[in-house]
Amino acid sequence: RRRKAPSKPKHAGERIPAVTLARAVRVMSASAADKINSLDEELRKARSGGTVRDILRALGRLASALAFTHGPGQDESRAVDLLKERLGLAEQLEEAGDDEGPGHVQGTLKLLSEVTLAMGDYDEALKYLYQSVDRAFRNANDATDDEKVVLIGELMELGENLENVGRFADALGVYESIADVESAVHTQLPAQQVASIQRALARTYERSGKHAEAQGIMQKLVETERGLADDEASRKALHADVYNLACLTHSVENASASVPLYEEAIAIRVKMVGESHSSLADRYLELGKVLEEADRVAEAVDAYEKAKAIDEEIHGEDSLQVATDLNYMGTALFAAGEYQDALWAFDRAHAINLEHEDEVDVKTLMDDARNLAMTYERCGKGSEAISLFDELMNLHRGELKTHDGPYYDGADQFIDDLERYAACAQSIGSNERALELYGELCEKRRGEAEDKVTDADSAASLASALNNAAVIHLRLRKFDEALSKLQEAEKVAPHDFAERGLILFNRAKLHFANKRFGDAATEAQRAVEEVRAHLTSDAAPALRECGVDALRMAVRCYESLDKTDEVHQTILQLYAFLEEALVDPFVARREPIESEKDLPPADAEELKPARDACDAIVDMVAALHAEDVAEGQPLSKAADILTRVVFVQERVVGGHSPEIAKTFHQLSRVFVWCGELEDAVAMSDSACDIMRALLGSEHETVVLLDENSTKIRNAMEDVREIDGSMLGGDLDALVGDLDALDDAFTASAIEDMNLQDSNTDEESS
Repeated sequence: RRRKAPSKPKHAGERIPAVTLARAVRVMSASAADKINSLDEELRKARSGGTVRDILRALGRLASALAFTHGPGQDESRAVDLLKERLGLAEQLEEAGDDEGPGHVQGTLKLLSEVTLAMGDYDEALKYLYQSVDRAFRNANDATDDEKVVLIGELMELGENLENVGRFADALGVYESIADVESAVHTQLPAQQVASIQRALARTYERSGKHAEAQGIMQKLVETERGLADDEASRKALHADVYNLACLTHSVENASASVPLYEEAIAIRVKMVGESHSSLADRYLELGKVLEEADRVAEAVDAYEKAKAIDEEIHGEDSLQVATDLNYMGTALFAAGEYQDALWAFDRAHAINLEHEDEVDVKTLMDDARNLAMTYERCGKGSEAISLFDELMNLHRGELKTHDGPYYDGADQFIDDLERYAACAQSIGSNERALELYGELCEKRRGEAEDKVTDADSAASLASALNNAAVIHLRLRKFDEALSKLQEAEKVAPHDFAERGLILFNRAKLHFANKRFGDAATEAQRAVEEVRAHLTSDAAPALRECGVDALRMAVRCYESLDKTDEVHQTILQLYAFLEEALVDPFVARREPIESEKDLPPADAEELKPARDACDAIVDMVAALHAEDVAEGQPLSKAADILTRVVFVQERVVGGHSPEIAKTFHQLSRVFVWCGELEDAVAMSDSACDIMRALLGSEHETVVLLDENSTKIRNAMEDVREIDGSMLGGDLDALVGDLDALDDAFTASAIEDMNLQDSNTDEESS
């Protein structure tokens, strides 16, 4: 059994337990070797004429000195041998029925575990600990309540030792057995010790990768503690446990489920330290990151604002802590598409960091330049973005010179930023600079390949750079250079390259520019197949847009080749792609909206391919309806497709947008051709109502739409039934009026809508 160290020195001649000595003789004086020699002599005398108890005492004293002396005289291996001898003698006493035998065995086992653990022999240490605890269990029923509590403590110590050596599964078994032991010995443990056991069990479950089990234990512990947190110590424990439960819930469930717990931990912390303690700033930053992950960006920004307010009060408005808070705010706003607000936050953070230039490292200044450059680019301020990318690359090149060599840890970041810079230059039409940057990027990647240190990521980066360079050559109509880049890109791209579809689409563009429409259609279809295979990759946004554009190009190619059947099939294929790649992942989960302005900017940008696909399908169906009727093709498929496009548009551009009015107008045309005039007038009225709300009753497009609805109603009254259809002449005249309206609808109405937007919000437009 564990014995407590005495509170005052023992009198000379009194017996000192071996375990006490093991803790006392940690640091010996310069005469340690003399002390060991003296203990050796004591052991020799005990063996020559002393009792068994004398030998036990001498063995324990000498083993402790040998094991825990630092410096000359330390000999842990000999100490283990002596303790094994002591264990054998103690077991003999126990077998002989000596009352002190079990205590000597228990103490020796404990000392053996300590010495072997100090030696790093974990297997032996755990073996002796197990034996020690097992013996204690066997004697538990004869123990007092205090001794039973100590017994549980022995188990806890064993579990902690197992954790320390990475034996989490074994530690878990020990902690799980504690509840059984408590029940077996009928011990009512103090609440604090029960809580310690639960925390240890949860901690070990977590370290073993069993987060759900750890979460369950912490949930029960927190529920118990919530009603007891009435003093500073209990509130401190509750705060730590709620925070740990929040982390586990975040890991096991999701960010949203953990938010209330993070907020509860903050509320407890506020009661403990007040509302302006520095530790709260860190908690608010962490809460902001969780809220951001849960797509609650406005609340995340509020949390970052609170962190900033605390840091401003404690450290000052121009402190580096405030700069950190502003960078978190900027990142959240950028991710939400609030680029103007993000720009303000990043710019202010950068200004603060420049004031403390002697205190911040180059990496921080690089982060500032990168954040600002990317945000300026999204704000449409290309020249400012280019200037900041120049600043960023100059910082990189300075670091590369200072840390010359293949192991500079900023080399990968340099290449990533070079890619961003090139893409920015390309997006604003700075073709020559973009080609120069892509050329530098390709040389870097080719150099890696020659040094045989390349990997799939490097090969993919090279292929992407070559493909982007080819796009610029196509834009400049340098077709030979474009073809060369595309051929090299296909050659170096890894087998599972996600952006292979982009390369194939650019090959289709090259064929189309040279009026090889058959080859262009084939490459476009190949591009779509590749795109579909990688829609779950990180490149998915670019691939969705590529898929839409490739199918639209295929339609144009087939039209140029007068392949009507292929045109029909490709339009249906485009709708299928819209549904598979654009509707299912995003739109189907969204409720209808009034207008596109109701979408967060990031969502509107993400859904742009869906919007383009809808518009393309409507235009294609409109262009083909006359051919379908002339060839006797049924129009029910066209009506079905347009109706389903309305479902998408209600979630992408809103139910009161000019785009959806245009779709209603085209549906009206299709229904007229089908002779379904009631449906036709309903669609025409819907288009007219939307445009009237947007442009006013006097606008020429609204007037034409209103007249169109009137004509369809008149036709319904005058229709003469012959085999269930309208007379051909009446139908032709009515559809002719609709065709005349179409140009006015798409040209004047959309243009006037854009003018209204620009008058309302010029910068946004």
